[in-house]
This record gives sequence, C-alpha cells and structure tokens, in this order.
Amino acid sequence: MLDKKSKIVLKALTKVCLPNNYCESTDRILTHCPNGFTETDLYHTLNYLHRKELVKLTDIGGSKYSIQMTYEGKNYNEFQRIKVKQFFLKSIFVPIVVAIITTLTTLLIKGLFSPVSP
Repeated sequence: MLDKKSKIVLKALTKVCLPNNYCESTDRILTHCPNGFTETDLYHTLNYLHRKELVKLTDIGGSKYSIQMTYEGKNYNEFQRIKVKQFFLKSIFVPIVVAIITTLTTLLIKGLFSPVSP
C-alpha cells in the first residue's frame, strides 16, 4: 500500500511522463501536485517509490534525477484492484461456498440416516 503523497506523485507522473515513461522535469510533476507539496516532499516520495520499485531514478547531476516509471508503477491501480479481488475471493467467497456445501452435505447425511416414519 502507498501513502497519500506517493499516490499523488504516481498520478502526476502518469500525466507528465513521455510515451517512453521518462520524465526529467520535477517542475512539471510539481504542477500536478497540490499547493502545499514541496520539492523536498517530491524527492522523498520519489525515493520511496524507487525503493518500492515503482519508479527508476537515475542521477543526472546535482540534485536532478531522470525518472522512469516501471510497469508496476504505470499500472499500480490495476494491480491494487487485482489484489482486492483476490482478497474477496479467498477471504469471503470461498468460505461462503464451503459453508453452503457443508450445510447441504450435513442435511443430506442427516436425511439418509433418519428413521423412516410410517
């Protein structure tokens, strides 16, 4: 899971990155971030996203980076939707189906072995 700032930066990156997923201007990224978002916040967030392997950072001198979104970073929301679907399938749907099958099996066995009344 990502924090709010990381989600904001990922969303901004998808807007400003070139078709090859590169972005070299942090100023353009900051224009797509809320007013209180500072350049320091951006650098810390980019480093965090780099550790999560959602972006690749290449130092191009000074405090400048060349930023490239990875496949996981570009499609982060889709991967999150898949995780939520898997959670619901494993944690909610499967237990309900197992409970229904168990109940029906119990009723069937109970009906087979109950004494027949005249």
